[in-house]
Amino acid sequence: MLAERWQMLFHRETRPLSVYSLQISKGGPKLLIHTGSDDYAMKVTAMDGRQVLRSKKGNIPRLVEILSRATGKIVMNDTGLDREYDFTLEWVQDVASEASGPSLTTALQEQLGLKLESVKRPVEVIVVDRIARPSDN
Repeated sequence: MLAERWQMLFHRETRPLSVYSLQISKGGPKLLIHTGSDDYAMKVTAMDGRQVLRSKKGNIPRLVEILSRATGKIVMNDTGLDREYDFTLEWVQDVASEASGPSLTTALQEQLGLKLESVKRPVEVIVVDRIARPSDN
């Protein structure tokens, strides 16, 4: 529909972008391997200016998605962790707010034994070459 109505032309290419690499901190991961028969649940809720992520049977790829949304940057999984985990992660999204608590990067290190490292990586992007006003129905 975009190509037809908007006369959109695009292509894909790989560009070096600044992203976050999710890595294991020096002390090792502090994630509890899931052992129960609980159903999968990974949800972020806002409580009193803090963000709280509760995970039951959660996985690192989903954590990466949540971190990408929270940071506004692409996060890549470089942990090598591939199990299901139970954990809680609490942080203050806006450290200038009245809420008290650690920043996301501090919470990751202290609570989960993980860290975000800023790196340059090749990332596939979509480049719009042309777009016009939409045609009539």
